[in-house]
Amino acid sequence: VTRGAIWVGTSANGLYQWTDARPLFSRVESLQPSRLEDCRGNALEMPIADQHITSVTASPDEQRILVTTWFGAVYVSENNGADWEEWGSKLSCDKQADDMFVPHFRKVAFAAGADGKPVYWLGAFDGLFRVTDYVSDWRQLETLPLGQIKGMAVTGGEAKPLVIALATYGGGFYLTDDRGETWTIGNKGLQTTRLTGISFSPDYFDDGVIYAGASRRLLRSDDNGQSWQRIDLEKRSFGTRVANKLGNLGIQADWLRSDDSRPIYPTVLVQTPETGSSRALMGTRFHGVLEYDHGTGDATALWSGTDNIMNTFVSSPDVDQDNTMFASVRGEGVIRSDDGGESWVRINKGLPFVNRWSSSEGATDFRRDVHLAISPGFGTDQTLFGGSPAADGLYVSRDRGDSWQRLSIASSDSPALVLAIAVSPEFEQDQTMIASI
Repeated sequence: VTRGAIWVGTSANGLYQWTDARPLFSRVESLQPSRLEDCRGNALEMPIADQHITSVTASPDEQRILVTTWFGAVYVSENNGADWEEWGSKLSCDKQADDMFVPHFRKVAFAAGADGKPVYWLGAFDGLFRVTDYVSDWRQLETLPLGQIKGMAVTGGEAKPLVIALATYGGGFYLTDDRGETWTIGNKGLQTTRLTGISFSPDYFDDGVIYAGASRRLLRSDDNGQSWQRIDLEKRSFGTRVANKLGNLGIQADWLRSDDSRPIYPTVLVQTPETGSSRALMGTRFHGVLEYDHGTGDATALWSGTDNIMNTFVSSPDVDQDNTMFASVRGEGVIRSDDGGESWVRINKGLPFVNRWSSSEGATDFRRDVHLAISPGFGTDQTLFGGSPAADGLYVSRDRGDSWQRLSIASSDSPALVLAIAVSPEFEQDQTMIASI
């Protein structure tokens, strides 16, 4: 509401106005935004009329009306809606909004700055944007919490200091070598602070090597996480590169593409004594298991038998002798490799919830993850634990995953939704494990 006018934004028919001079709602025909490009800047074959108004706001002095729409950023009128100017310089969108069918932009608001001039804020699917001058570029602010930890690795102990590394989704890399009393931030060389998995070299105290994951790339540090080298995991074919270039010019040539268009996204990492600091194995979001060789600079596919997110990757403590590794795949359960990751088999006998997942919707839901923990004495006891947020308790296998049995956690028979599990480093002696439910 402004002096002498009421503004109404609709979900399908644009903007309406009621005024004292004309006490009937009439459509504001001067505001007819259209979406012309996708979130990568490629021209759409057919423009999309953008008549879904997500917010209408007036400046404190009511001299300026600002409107946001589903696809568009901010449209500004300084003459009571007679004319509109788009104000969207340096704003970004995310194709995930299209995938999830939610608005790209939701609301613009004002706050008084220290100099008395208004500060503008815009809430969008891709984050929070801020600007202090109407003619200036928007600046994106990082709003993701530092506590959103996507990966954690621990090394040392006994005669060596205990070192903990964290990969956060928004805050980058953190490391402590004094049990959390102080933390070091190491983001030099990173193009993004949205990290995924993380792993220490087996010879970390000698070589200082840490691997981390991020969308489309693997990250490697040779100096204890102080700086990072970016390793591109995607090597596009010539036809795909040409199609991308033509797409930037507004010319659709998808028929030239010969690659999987989805980005390679490492979710979990593991290094073993066998691979050392020169290699890293990655579980990915769509592309199975990859291996990176630092000597050649190549990332090769070891196993592509899944099309879903891999969320846990653990290896036998004696992997350099038995070549045994385990992983879990969202919606598909647990898999095992007996040849160092070259091939994998599913080992879901005794996990009834996996069969239920296969016959229901939502295979990509995070509740279809299985969390794994392996006994430090695996070579002798062959013990592996597993649990899931959507399962009905904690499970144990004492035969390398060939069969599973349910364990009782709570005193009642109610389902225990397992969020995380961990096994004591001295499990052979103390038989201690922890479960978060």
